[in-house]
Amino acid sequence: MNAIASSDSTIRPGTFLAEKYRVERVLGQGGMGIVVAAMHLQLRQRVAIKLLLPEMARDDKIVARFLQEARAQVRIQGDHVVRVLDVASLPCGAPMMVMELLDGSDLSAVIESRGGLPAAEAIDYLLQACEAIAQAHSLGIIHRDLKPQNMFLTSAPDGSPLVKVLDFGISKTELLAGATRRAATTEGGLLGSPAYMSPEQIKNAKGVTQRSDIWALGVILYELLTGEMPFMATTLGGLLAAIATEPPVDIRKRRTDLPENVAHAVMRCLARDPDARPRDVAELALSLVIDATSHARAMRVASIVRRFEALPPPSTHGSLANAATLADGSSATLFAATVEDRREPPPPRLTRRRTPTRIGIGVAFASVLATCVAIGVLALTRTTIAGPPIATNVTATSATPITSSTTPAITSATSVATAAPPPPVSASASPPPRAKLVRSRAAKAAPPILPTAAPAATENDLYDTRK
Repeated sequence: MNAIASSDSTIRPGTFLAEKYRVERVLGQGGMGIVVAAMHLQLRQRVAIKLLLPEMARDDKIVARFLQEARAQVRIQGDHVVRVLDVASLPCGAPMMVMELLDGSDLSAVIESRGGLPAAEAIDYLLQACEAIAQAHSLGIIHRDLKPQNMFLTSAPDGSPLVKVLDFGISKTELLAGATRRAATTEGGLLGSPAYMSPEQIKNAKGVTQRSDIWALGVILYELLTGEMPFMATTLGGLLAAIATEPPVDIRKRRTDLPENVAHAVMRCLARDPDARPRDVAELALSLVIDATSHARAMRVASIVRRFEALPPPSTHGSLANAATLADGSSATLFAATVEDRREPPPPRLTRRRTPTRIGIGVAFASVLATCVAIGVLALTRTTIAGPPIATNVTATSATPITSSTTPAITSATSVATAAPPPPVSASASPPPRAKLVRSRAAKAAPPILPTAAPAATENDLYDTRK
């Protein structure tokens, strides 16, 4: 037995799909499609297969939305998005999507069975989902249908809780081919789950931004923490009116033990003005830090946002990915979405900050330079004050005495003694010992300079009168 061919057909265990998948059991069925667990015959791998019901497969808009979901999930790489393994068409023309098979339950079932969760656990679940949404937003993908039913709680290989985001079927992707965008949305249509929709999404589903997803994340965290919704009404119209016009019930009234930063972050997500909400999921994640685990997850979210902000702007031309056959036999060309402006106007980039090492090197260099200059100035000053050095070797060639009027002005610290004139030298007397002329410090530092026009000194002038 192959695939469904008409609206009466049903999928039963043992049914073969695309000649390589054997259905094992039905996992769930909704108004538009059915999800089954199947076995890949060649790989012996269990997978989940999502199919459109035959009557829905005849609607080109629904088919385009179905294919958009597969394309969006393939582009988002990470542990917190369900992996799409294959896309194929059934003989009747209905598309099918092959995904990894998850074992666990969605968060709506967790809330129904347990009510409000401990703050650390609820924040951990939401921050895991934020990792997937951060990457989606950076790629220009707005989910538009975030809710606990689309967040699946399973286990990582090490046994730790793992949240995966599902169902990008009504996501908004910028710069898709015009025909695909028109097929995916309808004018005035209500796309999303009303209880989690932002006021601007209620007014215009096609004009939403990433802050509409941040609103939904705030509603989800509110429900995870309290087990209740921030807006209550008995009818759909009353609910939409309450979201559009009334303030939400303050979470502090329903959960008094919450850290103040968590309560503030939740209520900020539910601000009616989009500009009053966190700018992106990184800002939201960092505002929810309460312990080491939440800090590590928040830093991962922030690193994802920074990594995509640093990428160069993508090309404005889409690249051909593949072609899918619609139910009526026509072909719809799928383009890999490229994003010219992935985000709202980014904040100005910070200039490069000087590191402490560079600052220390600069200060040390300036100190050495200042020291060298100071030493040079000091040496020059002392030399100027001391004056020129006195000659140490003077030859006695004349009996003319040295006087202040016949010699250049010498102001050395130690000069020739000018006390009383020496006594007459007798023929038999031996001359006194030659005096040692003490040179000044400046004379030691510089080579001696001989006076050029000084008259010759007598022999008696070269001896000290002191005995």
